[in-house]
Amino acid sequence: VFFPDNEVDEYLYLMCCDCNNMVKGLFIVSQGGVASTLPNVRGVMQRSLICNADNIIIARNDNKRRKEFTKEDKVFYGKLKQVCEATGINIGDYMILHNRGYLSFKESETS
Repeated sequence: VFFPDNEVDEYLYLMCCDCNNMVKGLFIVSQGGVASTLPNVRGVMQRSLICNADNIIIARNDNKRRKEFTKEDKVFYGKLKQVCEATGINIGDYMILHNRGYLSFKESETS
């Protein structure tokens, strides 16, 4: 069970799914310190391609409970979106989770 605020460090998680959204792999892509984790597109794509994923969902916990995406989140998501478009992998969402709620790139793009 994942409880974002029970984690001391920040983690970036990746869920790889097939075209029917059946989970093919669940990974910790990066682990940071108390204040941040440095996600990298290569780590996400390597695992996604090995699983032959059609869809991916990325999530990270946020100990600071931010109410908006950081500059680093936006840069990472932009790069990941480009690479996924080039490889035909759909990004289901990139979410920032904490016990008072969450942020969703998918929701922010549609609003």
